[in-house]
Amino acid sequence: MKLSAFGLAVVLVVGASLAWAQGRRDSATEVLAEDEDSFSFWMEAKLKKSQDIFAALTEGDYQGIVENAASLKTLSQVEGFVRKRNPEYRTQLRAFEFALYEIQKQAEKENIEGVVLGFNQLTLSCVHCHKQLRDADAEAP
Repeated sequence: MKLSAFGLAVVLVVGASLAWAQGRRDSATEVLAEDEDSFSFWMEAKLKKSQDIFAALTEGDYQGIVENAASLKTLSQVEGFVRKRNPEYRTQLRAFEFALYEIQKQAEKENIEGVVLGFNQLTLSCVHCHKQLRDADAEAP
């Protein structure tokens, strides 16, 4: 399923509205953030965009790199709004967004080595975040 950034925002607003309308005690953002399907959706969407960046990188398609990095940043910001209560997540999100910024900046300069370095930083931020999530799951009762 392909959704634009606007489409993702609409999904979040509708989901939040439904949670509120159903009289849930939990905030709508908590309901969305803890939903396993929601988590899978975010990860699949972000993985697809990062793969698109890599494909554009291998083709030397600087415009494609810039566009996909911008889309990934938008996805990240929307997801970050949903998951903002987790301080460890916010730390990883900053590293992720900094890497995206570097990818875009270096692509605009048509500096392939700079884009590769930014992509490596992006990959590390993903690995660190997922490790942190696994560790938190292992510690949970």
